[in-house]
Parts: sequence; C-alpha cells; structure tokens
Amino acid sequence: MIPKKKWFLWVVLALSLVLAMASLCACDDEENGGVKKTKAGLSIKVDEDTGKMSIKRPQIKDPVPMGDPDTWTIFVYLCGSDLESRWFFGGMASGDIKEMCAASASDKVRFVIETGGADGWHNKKIDSETLGRFVIENGKMKPVGEVKQASMGRTKTLTNFLNWGIKKYPAEKMGVIFWDHGGGSIAGVCFDELADDDSLSLREIDAAMLSTLEGGDLTDTFEFIGFDACLMGTVETANIAASYADYMIGSEESEPGSGWDYTAIGNYLAKHPEADGAALGKVVCDSFQKQCQSSGDG
Repeated sequence: MIPKKKWFLWVVLALSLVLAMASLCACDDEENGGVKKTKAGLSIKVDEDTGKMSIKRPQIKDPVPMGDPDTWTIFVYLCGSDLESRWFFGGMASGDIKEMCAASASDKVRFVIETGGADGWHNKKIDSETLGRFVIENGKMKPVGEVKQASMGRTKTLTNFLNWGIKKYPAEKMGVIFWDHGGGSIAGVCFDELADDDSLSLREIDAAMLSTLEGGDLTDTFEFIGFDACLMGTVETANIAASYADYMIGSEESEPGSGWDYTAIGNYLAKHPEADGAALGKVVCDSFQKQCQSSGDG
C-alpha cells in the first residue's frame, strides 16, 4: 500500500510515464502539412489484458569495429542556443570548445563537432549563418566544412551530421554527445533559437540513429550516447539509447551552464584510450561534480 503522503507523487510519476510513452509512439520530424513524421526504431506494445510490455528494438548483427584499436571519436552535436548567444553569461558552448582544445594531445582521440542553433557565437571561427563542422585534435580546432543552415531540432540535421562523421572519422570507440538545454522525456533536447526553439524529441533521436544504422555506414554500436543537458537522465531516454549504444550518460537533475569538463574527458582518454564507456562515464560524472564544486554551482 502506498503511504498517503506519497500518493500525489505516484500519480504525477504515473502521468509522466504515460505522456513519455505517448511521445515515444508519436510520429514527428519531416515536415508534411505542418505534421512531423519519422520512422520508428523502438517499438513498445502493452497487452491490454495482461499489462505485459514487449519491446522490439533495432540491432546491429555481428558488429564490426570501425577503426584501429584504442581509438576514440566523440561526436558533439553542439546546439548553442541562448547558452552561447547571450552577451552576459553566454559563451558556454565556446567555453567547452576551449576545454576540448586544452586536453592532452593524442593522435588516438578526437572531438568532431557540429555547431548551430545560436544567433551569435563568442568564438570568431564559428558562423551563425551556417552549420559549422570542426575537428578538435592535438589541441587544435580545425574547420572541416559547413552545411546550409537548418534546425538542429530536426531528425534530418542530426542524421546528416552522424552519417558524415562516422564515414569520415571512424574509430574503434565512438560516442555521441547532445549539448544544450534539455527538457526531459517529453520536451527533448537541443532547442534551436533560430528555429523557434525547435528541439529533438526522443522519437526524432531514435529516427536519426535508425537512419544512420540502416544506411550501412555504422557497423558497430556507439560506445556511449551522452547528454550534456538538463533532465535527460530518464528511463525513456535510456530505452532509446539502448538500441544504439553500450552506455548512456545523462543527468536526472538540472545542470549548471558550465556542464561537463571536456578537458578532463580528453585528458583521460589520451592517457587511457583503451577505456570503455563505463570507465569514461565515471570520469564524466566525477569531473562534472568536481567542476561544480570548484565553481560554486549547486
């Protein structure tokens, strides 16, 4: 029996789960008469009579590593939004880029980033009129291309970035980080301020990952999928990530603007390129907490 004082909390949790599951079953993304549509990867069904849930998810059969042993590529989907564009207390995406550049040099570790979603950047190398693509390796940020402006809240934008990235910068271990505001299982992540705060829903992330998988360029699961964003450490998010990655890293709570410590992440992988997603996840969490404490963030 549920204690009376906890009754309201359980009702809220139950309603949240229902809404979140509804969002997983919804169709979205490709614009068609104002309605967004996507192809589903994850399928969840509940037997109305027994209440038993069945889950079907896409899988990579006979996975094959995509790069040389002990190599890492981390793809960062960097939607700057107002975290970057604000004149005061902005520049947070640019700050994390500096952290990546400050990490220990290594030929086995690289960050591959796509920038967008902000109407101004504190980094002069980044143009807010296009989606920029950069590689950060051995302490240097190198532009490697740009594509036409598009909402970072669309499946197609994410799909194009991942398809391009894994084909051009494969590694034995690869990770994907979503950088920006997060709104949990219902609101999603990466709110593009150039597109009326359009964001990626969980279903849109699922559709992008599925498209990358079905395209044939991805022959192994990602080592991890991470969310440097608020509120994305949910069971619904993990249910999506489980189809495409061995580990998920995300916060159940709100994050301060400084977010993850990318210098610590890069330093660790430079010293331990053989590490797996579990070991790296511990470093992400520990360095995040340490950075919050040193800066006085809650």
